[in-house]
Amino acid sequence: MEQIPGILRELGMAPAENLMAEGDEPSCAEWTRLQRFPGSRLINGSHALRKACSVKTPYEQSLIRRFGRTVRCLPASEHTLALQARHDGH
Repeated sequence: MEQIPGILRELGMAPAENLMAEGDEPSCAEWTRLQRFPGSRLINGSHALRKACSVKTPYEQSLIRRFGRTVRCLPASEHTLALQARHDGH
C-alpha cells in the first residue's frame, strides 16, 4: 500500500483526494498507514461499500436464482445442509 503514491506519480496521476476505509474503526496501525497518502482525506466508507454490495449484477442475480432452484429441489432436512455448505464455501 505504501508504494501506491509513488506508482501514481510515475503514471502521471494525481493522488486521491479521499481514501475510503472499510470498517467503522480502523486500527491505529491502519490509520497510520493510510495517513502516508499525502493530501488525502480518510473517510469511513462502510456505508457506501454496503450500499454498493447490496446492488446485484445480472451474474450475481443468476447465481441467486440458480441456488434458489437447487434448494427448492432438496428435501427440507437438506436445506440447512445446503445453506451451511454455501456459507462455508463448499
